[in-house]
Order: sequence, then C-alpha cells, then structure tokens
Amino acid sequence: MRYVPSIAKKINQVLLALSFLDEIHEDHRLSEDLGFDSLGIVDIVLSLEEAFGIEINTDDLDPANFTLVSDVYALMEKYVRVKACDV
Repeated sequence: MRYVPSIAKKINQVLLALSFLDEIHEDHRLSEDLGFDSLGIVDIVLSLEEAFGIEINTDDLDPANFTLVSDVYALMEKYVRVKACDV
C-alpha cells in the first residue's frame, strides 16, 4: 500500500528516535523487529500525538491491529485526514 510520504517520514523519525535503529520499514513489526514492549508502544503513541498535534482514541489502539509500522502509517493518515477536515 502507498502511504503519504510526509506522514510516513514523520512517523519514521519518531520510531527511529525511540528504537535506536538506523532504518524503519513499513513491514517491520513493532515488538519483534523494533523491540517495543507495551510501555514502548505507549511511548510511540504519546510521541505521535505530540508530533502530529492530535489525540489518539484508545479504541484505535487494539494490539491485534497495531503490530506493524504500516499499521501506524494507516492510523496516523486517518487522524491527519480527520484533523484536516476539522480545520
């Protein structure tokens, strides 16, 4: 799937800062590949909320649907679209 490059880039910057890796790919798994445990996921959410100026609804954070970097891309694109409509 194609994602908005500017959104993916901002997400990658957040994930790179939190994971200490050199590269982030959309098929990376948040826990297995990037090493995030449940507290790390909370750090990701808080950092994304700050970076994008949004508040993520906890209903959108179902662990079964929040496992890959591409899941984060899709979620943030949804929130960016909603935020743009609210302006």
